[in-house]
Amino acid sequence: MANRILPINVNLETDQDIIDWWDGLPNSERSGAVREAIRRAMGQVTTVEQVYAALLEIKQQLAVGQFVVEEGPEQAFVEPMEAARNLNNLMSMLEGL
Repeated sequence: MANRILPINVNLETDQDIIDWWDGLPNSERSGAVREAIRRAMGQVTTVEQVYAALLEIKQQLAVGQFVVEEGPEQAFVEPMEAARNLNNLMSMLEGL
């Protein structure tokens, strides 16, 4: 596997938070952390906040009876109370993260 180094310049006055974060990382984790941050900025990493937002949207759809699960060419409706219960359990788990 070939590697390429991507240099980055930081300003010692305005980027001190970045410098502190970098210095606080173990050497073995620095490249991976930067790659993850770049991918998150590019929208390729799903964060807990994004999952929670999607769950909130589903919860709102359930509240007005608009939630449908598509299965192939047919649509299967989800029992609203059961789906809401499962959704609330998932949201509670995410809030704890």
